[in-house]
Amino acid sequence: MNVVLTKRAQRDLTEIYEFVGANSSAAAERVLARLVDIMQWLADGELSGPEVRPTDGRRVRRWSVPPYRVYYRRSTRRTVIVRVYHQARRPLEQQSEL
Repeated sequence: MNVVLTKRAQRDLTEIYEFVGANSSAAAERVLARLVDIMQWLADGELSGPEVRPTDGRRVRRWSVPPYRVYYRRSTRRTVIVRVYHQARRPLEQQSEL
């Protein structure tokens, strides 16, 4: 199944890579590879996280990839990665914006 990243999810991944890469480019590559693997497994239906609803009312699912959380929507044709968000931050379910 196709995996599509929103612009915000793309920025999230860039920020993760830059933050981790400041100390180790090899570690940044490993982190991104792990996240990409999980995103593909989510798209293939091998994993399925619980549905959550941010305060804006839109339904999304989430999957934990410590220390990150992947927020996504799945349809019959594609999986849209909405955000990749650090778990130490306030959960998106408690915020109005994805």
